[in-house]
Amino acid sequence: ALALTEATATAAGDALDARLDWRVLAPPVLLPAVFVHVYDPAGALAAQSDAPPAGGLVPLALWRSGDGLVDVRHIDLSALPSGRYTVVVGVYDPAGGQRLAAQTAGGRLPDDIWVIGEFER
Repeated sequence: ALALTEATATAAGDALDARLDWRVLAPPVLLPAVFVHVYDPAGALAAQSDAPPAGGLVPLALWRSGDGLVDVRHIDLSALPSGRYTVVVGVYDPAGGQRLAAQTAGGRLPDDIWVIGEFER
């Protein structure tokens, strides 16, 4: 139901700012949740943000095919030690926690996630 059209992740100091631009392909049946995960050098989850697209400020009843949604996330990195981190994004059904399929023209992505950036801390 959603296409990620652009994604940026910028780490500065103790914060990560992620901007996700979504396009509605078809109105979903239920409001999905979007996660932005930060993985440490060993691949373990180090920080995260989970919320509906656009912070849930756009009611599902207003979603129309072709609409754009801007989703901005701010993640606190102050507890993270030095290292190289990877930032990924994905979508899941909040009722059961099941990730929704993430794919490109080349096929389905591993773990149903898009890698949107890396940063050194």
